Amino acid sequence: MSRPDHINTAESPSREKLRWLRLPYLGRLSYTLNRIIRPYGPRLTYHNLNVNGKLLVNLKDRIPQHERSGVYRLECNDCRSVNIGEISRSLVTSVWEHTDAWVSKNTGISAYADHLIEYGRTHRCGSEKLIHVENQYKKRIVLEEIEIISLRCTHGMNLLNRLQHDDRPASLIFNFQDAS
Repeated sequence: MSRPDHINTAESPSREKLRWLRLPYLGRLSYTLNRIIRPYGPRLTYHNLNVNGKLLVNLKDRIPQHERSGVYRLECNDCRSVNIGEISRSLVTSVWEHTDAWVSKNTGISAYADHLIEYGRTHRCGSEKLIHVENQYKKRIVLEEIEIISLRCTHGMNLLNRLQHDDRPASLIFNFQDAS
């Protein structure tokens, strides 16, 4: 049996002090408890343990990972080349744009597709990965740049991105200079 949260006193019209006990509502047990305690003076009041806010929290459908915006990574199937990018749309749409440019042999649309076309490489299906989920554009840009900088420092990885590092936020923060 839990302790009452608090005891209130109030004056009734006949100037008698009434004692109130606030207890959690426990269904039929609450009615039984009320019958047992009433002869001893205090009146019981009940509160609901199930707050509506707790019940409504999980009503929204969760957005699948591949439909969220953020920073993504694509890998070449035949070599250790990687493309990092940021998207505000779904990952599926972005991957489709890269692979469509590759299949239709359209150069200049995507550095990743250009690499696949120029060297006769293939896209590694399933390699596409959303590495950071972020809705805010400026944060996505910084996260993308941080991933690019970390990949440039990884030996054996060929980064395919075409970037102007002078005006990129992370480049300003880390004072990154392109070695090429």
